[in-house]
Amino acid sequence: MLDKIPLTRLLPKKPVSAIDGPAPKHIAITVAGISSHAKREKVEVAEAYRLIFDKVRELVQAAVRQDIPIITFSLVPARSLRDPLFEAIIGPMKDFFEAVPKEPLFHDNQVRITVLGKWYGMPSKVIEPIKRAVDATKDYDRFFCNFCINYDGQEEIVDACRILARKVQAERLGIDGITKEQVKDALYSSYFLPPSGIIVTGGERSLGGFLLWDASEARIAFTEKSFLALAPGDLQSL
Repeated sequence: MLDKIPLTRLLPKKPVSAIDGPAPKHIAITVAGISSHAKREKVEVAEAYRLIFDKVRELVQAAVRQDIPIITFSLVPARSLRDPLFEAIIGPMKDFFEAVPKEPLFHDNQVRITVLGKWYGMPSKVIEPIKRAVDATKDYDRFFCNFCINYDGQEEIVDACRILARKVQAERLGIDGITKEQVKDALYSSYFLPPSGIIVTGGERSLGGFLLWDASEARIAFTEKSFLALAPGDLQSL
């Protein structure tokens, strides 16, 4: 049974060179275990949250080197807005998105930034930086870096149902015309392939609704590693 298996065993420690087969097309990663990492490494919590974005850069660069076209980060789940430490990520997130328009990592490699979720409900000081980052990379189509911000997987499906219901109400879609493909097309993530694999960090034992619809066929690796402890080789360890 899963609860009797150490979570560290579920994320293989093979180097990238030892992984056979083609590179995955889409890897999704939860951003978790930050506070425990700070305590273990004896760094301030605020510094640990700043380091999230250094790790994001490292993993995006790894995805480019490994030719993984899509990488998605569960950056701010909707439930985390009620967390006492929620404010700790706001400043570093603002700084990160403000830097994107001039950052060579995204432009030299043609990495498009996309934000999934109800990010417009975030504090106002991060809204404009997010908009500018998205706008600065909107024409790129070689690699894609997605951030789930104020994201709830159940809400994503509910919103998709609302879109389909309006189409039915407007007689642009029949009841029998509602298919899995129609639902996918109405999701926040409609533009992207479902993930090949999902890495759940920080010792968490569930997806927490992360990419709830798209996760149905994904391979899932649970690890006690914090997000900050992930290595580039972990992207192909699923």
